[in-house]
Amino acid sequence: MPASDDELAAIEYERLGDTVRAVVRGEVDMSNADEIGVQLRAACNGAGTLVLDLSELAFLDSHGVATIFELHREMAGRNRDLEVFADAGSIVARVLDLTGLTQVVPTTYAAPDAASEAAHEAAHEAAHE
Repeated sequence: MPASDDELAAIEYERLGDTVRAVVRGEVDMSNADEIGVQLRAACNGAGTLVLDLSELAFLDSHGVATIFELHREMAGRNRDLEVFADAGSIVARVLDLTGLTQVVPTTYAAPDAASEAAHEAAHEAAHE
């Protein structure tokens, strides 16, 4: 479901075996990054892999990036995987590059409108491994 006027961001989940695909829409900033982190942690509880699809995210600030770094650290500590997908050339992709997140967290860029499909396919593949 898209983010409403009352909320900056919304998350849609798809569970495939022990893989969860989370599509984040809207904007993630200092006002909602902590809550987004709480929701993602709850959704991936028990999952072996979290596929974080940011292809429909319009804005991501440093608080959102810190949330992703922390989520990655927590999941790696439990031998679980986090993969990030974003549209190539998007503002979100630029933020991920500039912060160095792409050097720590496996990140895939795809052409606009293709990143979400790539994330969906990756979730299916991870579920069948």
